[in-house]
Amino acid sequence: MKKIQAKDWVDILLSSLYAVLIAIIAVMIFAAILNWVNVGDNIIRGVNIAIKIIAIAVGCVLGIKRNQGGIVKGVCVGVIFGILSWLIFSLIVGDWAWGISELVDLVCSVGAGAISGIVVVNVKKSK
Repeated sequence: MKKIQAKDWVDILLSSLYAVLIAIIAVMIFAAILNWVNVGDNIIRGVNIAIKIIAIAVGCVLGIKRNQGGIVKGVCVGVIFGILSWLIFSLIVGDWAWGISELVDLVCSVGAGAISGIVVVNVKKSK
C-alpha cells in the first residue's frame, strides 16, 4: 500500500469521531435502560463490547470515502477509537486504571476497525 495521504487521515479521523459519538450515545441509552432493568456484570460487559464494535463499524461506513487502504484505515480507527473512548469514559468515571480489561477493549477495537475497514472499502469498490 502507498503512504497514508492527507485525505486518508481525514477518513480516519472522521470515522473515529463518528464512532466515538455513536458509542457515547449508545452507552448513555444503555445506562438509562439499566436504571429499570437489573442485569449481571457479564451482560453489561458484553453489551459494552458490542456497542463499541457496532460504533466502529458504523463510523467506518460513515467516514471512509476513499476506496483504498481499508485495513490500515480500519486499524487506525480502532486505535484512535480505543484511546479516545478510554480517555472519555475514564474522565467520566474518574478511574484511570489500565489493565487487562482495557487491553481487551483496545484489541477488540483494533480488530473491529480492521474488519470494518476491509469490508467498507471493498463494498464501496464493488459499487
